[in-house]
Amino acid sequence: MQLLDVSIYRGSWSCIIEELSRLTELKVLAINFYIDTDGEDSKNKSLVEWLNKLEKIRSLSLCFYRHGWNLDGWVYGAPLHLRSLVLFGRVLSALPAWLNPSQVPCLSYLLIRVRDVQQEGLEILGSLPALRCLILYVEVPGRFVVRAGSFPCLVCCELWGGGGHVVLFQQGAMPKLTSLGLLIPERETREINGGFDLGLGNLPSLKDVQVGFNPKGASKEEVQEAKAAVRHAIEIHPNHPTLLQFLSGPYGERFDSTDEDEDSAGESRAHEDEDLDAELGTDED
Repeated sequence: MQLLDVSIYRGSWSCIIEELSRLTELKVLAINFYIDTDGEDSKNKSLVEWLNKLEKIRSLSLCFYRHGWNLDGWVYGAPLHLRSLVLFGRVLSALPAWLNPSQVPCLSYLLIRVRDVQQEGLEILGSLPALRCLILYVEVPGRFVVRAGSFPCLVCCELWGGGGHVVLFQQGAMPKLTSLGLLIPERETREINGGFDLGLGNLPSLKDVQVGFNPKGASKEEVQEAKAAVRHAIEIHPNHPTLLQFLSGPYGERFDSTDEDEDSAGESRAHEDEDLDAELGTDED
């Protein structure tokens, strides 16, 4: 068998892992876990031991929808020919050490959720030579500077979670990026970046932008100013990208997700102030 796509809802873990352990020739694997570990760390250990045996895997997707799972012990790495990786769920406290150019040189698609990512971790991701799509969920808020020369092949980038992240794109970063999604904290971005110049003008291939604002601690006027600043950066961008702005809670939930906020640079935005009053009004308590 070279392909396995399965959802696990119930059953004895010892029987499940015994069956899985026989499948070491898989090239494509997708598992949705709807069972928890019942506090047994041995389940995490046996899962990691099996993952280390998948020497031919090229596409791996593991999504965890129950508590207790932890892959921090997965330290031996992935096959060199791994091209697509999805690790979703609260199973990693940090990026795996093997997620680097020497061990996953062919990785082109990465969707991953981790508790914390430092600047160093972002720079390691930025050095992955084949990475074309990055969807990163980080629970702990932080500041990311996307430096020149990083993410040379990236076409799609989304940074979500943790109530948002203060982000700055330097000139020369992500030269091929066409699609960008960000969740940013209004107050922290203003304080740390000194405003809302995110460096969007330094992304020469940009075509589509989604920006979610976490308005916690900010006034309506400050959120209006932040949205206007981002919109201005889009308007003066040579590519005139499409822009969708929305308000968001700390976990990425949208307060306004209709098409009314979607626009191309230069079109009328006279309705925005009224919409913003309504959006923030839902969060006043």
